[in-house]
Amino acid sequence: MPVHLRWLMEERKLPNGPVRNMRVAWVVDEPDDGDEEGARFLAYMGPSPLVTSQLKREFETLYPDVQVDWESLAEEIGRPQTDVKVLTFDELASRLRPVLGEYGLLLDRVDYRFGRGWTRPLREVERLVRDPGVAARFERTSGSIFAYLRDKHPEYAYALFKVRLLLTDGDEAVTALEALEPEIRLGSRFRVFREFCLATLADELDGG
Repeated sequence: MPVHLRWLMEERKLPNGPVRNMRVAWVVDEPDDGDEEGARFLAYMGPSPLVTSQLKREFETLYPDVQVDWESLAEEIGRPQTDVKVLTFDELASRLRPVLGEYGLLLDRVDYRFGRGWTRPLREVERLVRDPGVAARFERTSGSIFAYLRDKHPEYAYALFKVRLLLTDGDEAVTALEALEPEIRLGSRFRVFREFCLATLADELDGG
């Protein structure tokens, strides 16, 4: 296998204190026999890899014997690694931020759009599933994290559904769905929105 990009998870302590798992990229030289233990990790690219002239010069100096197709590597950087269609909603919930990042999206921006300035459904999902004890309780109670959210916090489950729709069908599909949504307001008006979330999930996931 030629030199290529490999994504790994790395713990990063954020400036405000919490530790978060982040996807980081390495340039890797795989052996011809496919033995992963023999792979050489040649260059650390971090969470936002970029092929630059400086990287090429440094690479050629350090590894003059290694041939790199830089154009292919740059294309690989921009290609999402995760096929969202094969992820369960539980897997998506557990990997929200990195999966959105693969598609060039920031969780907080998507969250602001989905919550329309009133709520932060994706951030709440991220907070809940970050605690293994909480996630395990959801699974014990309802069989899965998503089933629990759908029952107790349908607006969170609906936001996860919209994430999958955004990453699989694109922005136009999400915009068309959002045009049907009632306003998000606190109190009784918020109950109307939650009822819409429940009805939409039933239509889309259960066949109506």
